[in-house]
Amino acid sequence: LNDGFSVKKCVFTRINPEFKTWITKINNPVHLNGRARGFHIRHFNLLHFRKDIEAIRNINNDAFSENPYFLPLSASEYRFASKFMFLITSPKLITFIEYENEPVGVMQAVYNVNPAFKKVKGNFSVFGLIRFLFWRHRTKEVIIYSTGVKKEYQKTIAAHLIFQSICKLSKKFNVAATTWMSDDNPLANRSVEKLGMKPYKWFVILSKQLANEK
Repeated sequence: LNDGFSVKKCVFTRINPEFKTWITKINNPVHLNGRARGFHIRHFNLLHFRKDIEAIRNINNDAFSENPYFLPLSASEYRFASKFMFLITSPKLITFIEYENEPVGVMQAVYNVNPAFKKVKGNFSVFGLIRFLFWRHRTKEVIIYSTGVKKEYQKTIAAHLIFQSICKLSKKFNVAATTWMSDDNPLANRSVEKLGMKPYKWFVILSKQLANEK
């Protein structure tokens, strides 16, 4: 590439434009009821906002600690980033997997808010915000933002319960997509392939040597 840049890594998103139909066709159970071998499923609780934000941070910091592109975040960084999170998501789009009341896994999904942004045309007055929330609620496309399970529980039923929580989204959304993924995680790729998601958009991470190594 020009200016000394080289391709460090290729990543891609995935999408299933017929998500609801696909889940119905493969007849995956989409219930989230009760306990299974000591595991419990629940959604984000606004009454315990800080506690649940901290649970997400702890799960992700543990689950992705060996990912070379992941930087662990502090509690203050997570609290800052969470101030406006519910403009693009809702408690029902965040699912916790708990084992004996300890959060050990989490699935975070967000609305595709791009159509809502287009509707308000950059107007975020009080009326514009109301319009944005109205159109956001009407969207039929969901994006799987992140799924993580603490290492200690990655070979348990927790991963299966997260998969089922994604299937449940088909009750409301016709289209499901992911954020960027890579071939370095074959388990995650196999999981989303079971959901009918195929590669959609490709991106490259570029690198450049700034000084000669001695």
